[in-house]
Amino acid sequence: MYGTTTVGARGQIVIPASARKDLGLQPGDQMVVMGKFGKVVALMKADQIEDLVSMIMEKIADPAIKKRIQKQSRELLKLVGKK
Repeated sequence: MYGTTTVGARGQIVIPASARKDLGLQPGDQMVVMGKFGKVVALMKADQIEDLVSMIMEKIADPAIKKRIQKQSRELLKLVGKK
């Protein structure tokens, strides 16, 4: 946990300096915004999405779930300009 931030009038937030430093975030880095349950928001560097998907795929045995994750990850990678 790095602290709190406030959403500005234009929908912008400032990521705390300690988080930017620890996570190696630089001006111009593209971030993916993810949400879950209408309550949780997560940010992730776009260039790390492929690594995350690969780690998840290694742990999934169910072919139907794998197929669903592969489809969603392809859509996400298109959004961030990876494929």
